[in-house]
Amino acid sequence: VNGLASGKFYTVKVEKAANDVFGIGKYDLKVGYGFDPVSAATTTSTSYTSDSGTNNTTATATTLAPVAGSANKLYEVNAKIESTTDVDFYRITAPATTPNPLTVTVTPAQAYGLYTKVTVFNSGGSVVTSDVLANGPDGRLVVQVASPVAGASYFVKVEGVGRNGAGLTGNYTLSVDFT
Repeated sequence: VNGLASGKFYTVKVEKAANDVFGIGKYDLKVGYGFDPVSAATTTSTSYTSDSGTNNTTATATTLAPVAGSANKLYEVNAKIESTTDVDFYRITAPATTPNPLTVTVTPAQAYGLYTKVTVFNSGGSVVTSDVLANGPDGRLVVQVASPVAGASYFVKVEGVGRNGAGLTGNYTLSVDFT
């Protein structure tokens, strides 16, 4: 932005772009004076966990701990679908009071690089009814269980399904949210 006056305060406002599930998400904002934000940008490296097939069933599911400071309402993991037969199971526990839905978001590390299917199970191994809120062309998937049981354990299964033979394997971020 050119023509700013010295000693003045300026406000930057960030708004959602849409009034749907894609109106939320992460962003990176850098504001400064006298620098080139393109050359000053830093590249962050995300590490994706390879489970080598050790969490392919509910019995061997990876138990996720809630994100610190989330009041046991948010779980996240960076993982990999390593082969066309690989599936990943995760165990999470709903907060003691859960008036909000359970929302599962799978975001591929590379847009158009992985297409997934999510299935939610209760602690007894039965499929829980869920709705697909978004199944984006870039691979982002949002699934929601409308009325989770407070304090109950759930299993979330992530599997690669691809599209037209592509996107069967790859890195992803899984977010399970009770807010």
